[in-house]
Amino acid sequence: MVHKFRKQIGEVSSISNISQPKFCKIIFSPHELCRLRIPKGFASRYCKNILNPVYLEVPSGEVWEVELEHSEGHIWLAEGWKDFSDYYSIRRGNFFMFGYNARSHFNVTIFDFSAAEIEYPPAEIESDDSIDILDVVEHSSEYLSYDPVVQERKRIRQEGEEEDDIPVEHQTNVIDEEEFQGNVVSLVISEDCEEHEQQSNIVTSKRKAERDEGIADNYQRAKAFKSKNPFIVSFMHPSYVSRPHALYIPLKFARMYFMGNSGNLVLRVPGKGSWPVKCIMLRKDAKVTCGWKAFVLDNKLKYGDVCVLEVINDTKLSLIDVTIFPGISDGTN
Repeated sequence: MVHKFRKQIGEVSSISNISQPKFCKIIFSPHELCRLRIPKGFASRYCKNILNPVYLEVPSGEVWEVELEHSEGHIWLAEGWKDFSDYYSIRRGNFFMFGYNARSHFNVTIFDFSAAEIEYPPAEIESDDSIDILDVVEHSSEYLSYDPVVQERKRIRQEGEEEDDIPVEHQTNVIDEEEFQGNVVSLVISEDCEEHEQQSNIVTSKRKAERDEGIADNYQRAKAFKSKNPFIVSFMHPSYVSRPHALYIPLKFARMYFMGNSGNLVLRVPGKGSWPVKCIMLRKDAKVTCGWKAFVLDNKLKYGDVCVLEVINDTKLSLIDVTIFPGISDGTN
C-alpha cells in the first residue's frame, strides 16, 4: 500500500537543498510513468547504502513513500511511483530535479515541457509554510518561462471548456500543442526479435541518461547567472526553436519589463548583433514573436539550450541582453 503524508510544520531536512547531490530525469516513455530508473552514475556514487522504501517530498510539503527495485544492475523507483505520477498528472515531456537527502529522502521538483515548475495540487492538510512559486522579485531574480498552451489545454481537459487563450487586444489562432520531440529511439518489437529489443533498450537508456545529465548540467550553469538587473531564465522547449517559433514569458514579468514600448523589444547578444521582436500579451501569459524565429535561426538555438534574458535600462529602447548557454551537442534537436 502506498503512503502519502504531510511533513510536519517546523520539520527540516538534515541536509540543505544547496548541498544535496542532484540528478535530472525527463519522461520520454509511458513506461517511465510506472517505473523510473535512477541514473547509474548517480546511484553508484551516492546510493550504495540507500534505504528501502524512500520518500519523495515535493515543494508543497507532501511526502510520498515509494519502494525501490534492484534489477539488471540498476535501481528503480517502483511501487508507489505510478501513484505519484498520476497524482501530479505526469506525462511524456515532464522532467524532474531530484535532490538526494540522507539515505532515504529525495526532494523532488517537477517541471513542465518548458522547464517551468508546475503548480502543485493543494495539500490535504493546510499549513502556514506553503510555498508561493509565483512571487515576483524584481532584482537578481530568475523566472522560468512556461508554455501557456500546455497549461490551457490541461485546464480544458479538466473542466471541459473551450479554448480561450487569446490576446487581450485582438483574437488570434491558438497554437496547437506539439508532441514532445525527445531524442528517443523508436523500437519496432516482434516476437522473434527479443534479443534486438534488449540491445536497443540498452542503447536508448544510455542516450537518455546522457541527455538527462547534459540538460541538467547546462540548466544549472544558467541558474548560476547573476545580475543586478531583472532577468528570466528560459529553457528552450522544442516549440520555441522550431514551429511555431514562439517564446513564452510569465505574464507578471512581461507586464513589468516588456511592455514599456508597446511590446517592441530589441534582443541583443553581445558581440553578435541585435534583433527586433514583438511581445504580445495574452490572458494568462505573454509571448515573444515577430522576429523571434530570425533570432533562433541566426543564433542556431536548439532544444536543450538555455537563454537568460536580462532587462537593460535604456530610455530609448526596450533592450534585452541575451546570454546563451548551449546545450549538449549530439547532432539532434
